[in-house]
Amino acid sequence: MAKTLKAEHKKARIIRYSILLFVLLLSTVMGLLHQFGTSFKAAPIDAFCPFGGLESLYIFITAGGFLKRIALSSFILLIATIVLAFVFRRTFCGNICPLGTLQEFFEKLRGKFFRKRFVIPEKADKYLRYLKYLILVLVLEETFRLGYLVIRPYDPWAAYHHIASADLFIEFPVGFAVLLIALAGSFLYDRFFCKYMCPMGAFLGIVGKAGYFRIKRIEATCINCELCTKVCPVNIKVHEVREVVDAECLNCNECVNKCPVENTLVIASPSGRKKVKAAWFTVITFLVFFGIIGLTTATGDFSWKMASLGTSENLEKFDTDSIRGKYTYSEIIAATGLPKEVFMERFGLTEDKLELQLKESGIEAEEVREFIKELQEKAK
Repeated sequence: MAKTLKAEHKKARIIRYSILLFVLLLSTVMGLLHQFGTSFKAAPIDAFCPFGGLESLYIFITAGGFLKRIALSSFILLIATIVLAFVFRRTFCGNICPLGTLQEFFEKLRGKFFRKRFVIPEKADKYLRYLKYLILVLVLEETFRLGYLVIRPYDPWAAYHHIASADLFIEFPVGFAVLLIALAGSFLYDRFFCKYMCPMGAFLGIVGKAGYFRIKRIEATCINCELCTKVCPVNIKVHEVREVVDAECLNCNECVNKCPVENTLVIASPSGRKKVKAAWFTVITFLVFFGIIGLTTATGDFSWKMASLGTSENLEKFDTDSIRGKYTYSEIIAATGLPKEVFMERFGLTEDKLELQLKESGIEAEEVREFIKELQEKAK
């Protein structure tokens, strides 16, 4: 391999892993700021997940509202991933997704212990890949029918963001188990969760079929070394196809960055006339995705902070859906204008307990919501 080509591949990998690490760290910090932030309390992690926008799509279209814990930011992220999918297919999965990054770190860790690359038998693998599509259909159907985030207790990413929280084994025991399975699976089999369990990946696999750019193999210069196939994290036999249109492709471009022959594996338009270098592919993905976030942050549509209860002191106008377990009784009292004695009597509180968060006092947020709704009805 020529030195210039090797340097180009190295640069592309450095850019990709730098962006993946940045997104993972950003997501982790926002999760910690939601759990432990005081002066700046970040929005819940559900509000930073594009799948949340997809889950909430039905209620948004039919009623113009959001599911609990979902915000406009979820829809903005969903739009950003779809825009990218129409241009660069599943580039969100291969160049942005922080859960994918965690899996790749465990794949790299495997290399420290095993030289062998483990592969699930082809027949079993073929059918197991349909599992994520089944999960997608079931989650959306049940969420649309029931009107709440059905996947949340089983969500490994939500569990990851509650690892340092006392709520982990209360709210997310199954999600944490799924997270452990995903990471342990990725230690043995590349991108285990992506291949078999991820509903967002299933959705983007479908949408990405319409993607403009794809990886093409120039047969005339291919030396059939099969390195492209060997490094593919989703086990696509790249060396056997003229262009990679498989819905499983994550567009991570690892195959492109491994090819030893210049201009043999290229990222190109359907006609092959327009081409994009792997490094630029990743940079453009980052700029489009965070450009949309930056623009909507500037317009006030994308919110990084947890919504405040406010101080309306108007019971009739108070939105009970805004109540979360993170809020204290004092904050709710200030926002509703209700006398503190009403809360103290209803929930058996003493004066010193008014500064407790709902979840710290053992009272469910839903119970407080229902109580205030009853008072609103009586006030009419």
